[in-house]
Amino acid sequence: MLEVWDSNQFFLDLQVPVLVRYPQTPNGVLLVNFDPYIFEVIKESEYMIKMNLEIPEAAKILVHSRDTLKAHASQMKFLLDEDKALRAEIPPIFQTLLGPSLKRVDSVIRPGLISHTWTSLNLPTYFTQVKEALAELQIIVKQISDIKTTRIDLMLKEISETLLCDLPERNPLTVSEFLQKMEEYTDQMAVDINKMSQVVEDAVKELVRIFLQRAHLEQSLLLESGASSDRSEIICKLILLDL
Repeated sequence: MLEVWDSNQFFLDLQVPVLVRYPQTPNGVLLVNFDPYIFEVIKESEYMIKMNLEIPEAAKILVHSRDTLKAHASQMKFLLDEDKALRAEIPPIFQTLLGPSLKRVDSVIRPGLISHTWTSLNLPTYFTQVKEALAELQIIVKQISDIKTTRIDLMLKEISETLLCDLPERNPLTVSEFLQKMEEYTDQMAVDINKMSQVVEDAVKELVRIFLQRAHLEQSLLLESGASSDRSEIICKLILLDL
């Protein structure tokens, strides 16, 4: 295989973006853009080195970069899997409300589709940025999921299962006794339901506060990013004028 192996193709395979979007899926699923053939070349090159056979210079570079390439490919796949799993945990009702936070993650991942290749020196920095963005999203998803599960869904379930009439199981009651007992029981149930309803209301208000806070934060980051881009453009124009 190495006799016909093109060293130029080796560099081309490593200079592609680390991510690719699969167009046949509805949302364009992201995939790690790494040719497994490269690892086959590494394996064969290692065998030939052990046999004291001469291999192309490009193959030597490939063998030398083996551990780094494997680590980067594994790290990229891990981050994509984590992103997919995290999005699957988001309750459907919150998908739209978490739009700004999801767009934030998408914007951090996007350079992997355009500018970051397997030979990029800043690839570890890119991985760190994606990891931090996912960690931030995970905190938000856990927070809203806990609120929905424990303070909304559970309370609504208890309210739906609350009996509004306490019928006697053994001893019969007179009409007046029954009415008095029902009045006392319904009064107590009204208090309990009101407390549970208040818990639900407070939880909804907290969710609204969280979503608004995230939306304002993402908007501020977007404006800051736009201002930074404008400053960079102005600096470039000034440099060109000086030239």
